Amino acid sequence: MAFSVLTLCPGAQGTRMAEFCDDVALWEEEVPHAPPSSAPPGGLREEAEVRCEALERFLEDHPLRGGGLHAVVGRGGVVGPVPGGFYEVDEALGRHLLKDHPRGHVSNLGGVLARALALPRGARALMGDPLSTEEREPEARLSGWPELPWQALGHVWSLKAAVRAAARDLGRPWEELAAVVVHLDRGISSCAHREGRMVDLINPNDGGAFSLDQAGGVPSGDLARLCFSGAYTLRDVRTALVGAGGLGGYLGTRDLEEVHARRKAGDEGAERAFSAMAYQVGQEIGALAVALSGRVDAVILAGPLARDPLLVQRVRGWVQWIAPVLVYPGGDELHFLAEGAVRVLSGEERAKCYGDYADMEEE
Repeated sequence: MAFSVLTLCPGAQGTRMAEFCDDVALWEEEVPHAPPSSAPPGGLREEAEVRCEALERFLEDHPLRGGGLHAVVGRGGVVGPVPGGFYEVDEALGRHLLKDHPRGHVSNLGGVLARALALPRGARALMGDPLSTEEREPEARLSGWPELPWQALGHVWSLKAAVRAAARDLGRPWEELAAVVVHLDRGISSCAHREGRMVDLINPNDGGAFSLDQAGGVPSGDLARLCFSGAYTLRDVRTALVGAGGLGGYLGTRDLEEVHARRKAGDEGAERAFSAMAYQVGQEIGALAVALSGRVDAVILAGPLARDPLLVQRVRGWVQWIAPVLVYPGGDELHFLAEGAVRVLSGEERAKCYGDYADMEEE
């Protein structure tokens, strides 16, 4: 039986949407929403209403091609610490997605929009692996300062999809694979994955390797002194850490092609910064191998920057002694969402109920 699935990926400027027949895309579009200056002032709830109206108008003009719709699936959001997997978007989860979280994210609209589009069409509403998936071992959660535990947050959908792809290529059940996985993008998420769980996870907003525009882990003592120097506001510091750090902070650009052009022209600063980024990725891989007791079946590089052959070469050079390095460039979240929905619809995977984990919720 072929399954008809609609996938949704909300972003800052619009919502990417695609229709799939099983895992084959029939079409993909980005539906824009009102620019930030005219966006509703009421937060996620009003934003969801605006986007839902835009999506419904689009679907009126572009009827679904696959006939009866079986499921609508949205990208996972920040819902507090819950296990990974695909969730039924019931009333409780839909309500929680619209709450104001300290680390709220536009991805929270994925499940909300999926439910809004699915209910009138008699389809199942699903949400993919939440960004706030929590599967770490207890030791991996403590930072050294009791008031500041390490937060579980990352590109979970990409990390888990890469493990599944590697397991298929290696002819192994994914639950049996022990791997260190890195998502290379504007932010660099990495995890140690064992027995179907992320037993450790590096949140790119709080630590790890610096990336195109995120600072990653920085010297904490110097950061504290800088924060109280009077020269920076809280907004300044946050922007420097996430948005104006990394290669952008050193070189004034986060365009990797420009960085390579400058390297080739003899810019020593560009060469040093690029090499340092690759080195720090290698450092994180080595550290995460500890979470697997050194028994690593594969090191997996995924995400958009895994298309960069020199970055892959540099990282491989640092870590190939740990395990074979497998590379899965790019990362199409809409396709991964469709694959997960088909697993649920076919019975290969059981969709989780948010209410089963409500006691884990961060209030």
